[in-house]
Amino acid sequence: MKLSTKRILFSTTLARLVLYLNILGYGVAIDYVKRCKDCKIGHKNSVHKSGLAADLNIYDDHGLYLSDKHPDTFVIHSLAHTWWDENGGAKRIKNDLNHYSFKYKGMR
Repeated sequence: MKLSTKRILFSTTLARLVLYLNILGYGVAIDYVKRCKDCKIGHKNSVHKSGLAADLNIYDDHGLYLSDKHPDTFVIHSLAHTWWDENGGAKRIKNDLNHYSFKYKGMR
């Protein structure tokens, strides 16, 4: 699959995930999607550099960020990652809870 085709599919799937989380009553801010090739943040071969990853900041119905200290954080991200896996997304990366990506050239 061409990278452009995969990026379109990724974007569509990400939008559907955001809508799914909205239906559950959560707000979502999309963060760190496309990074430049020489970006020093994250893994040197990150799929963020191909435009196939996004970090999602999820907020509860009071506008509070689901940080590690929020009681719903792991439950909601688990639901989101299960949905993501079932809809073509790459498996979750341990210790990177808010990272959602498509696999590309062996990276996720």
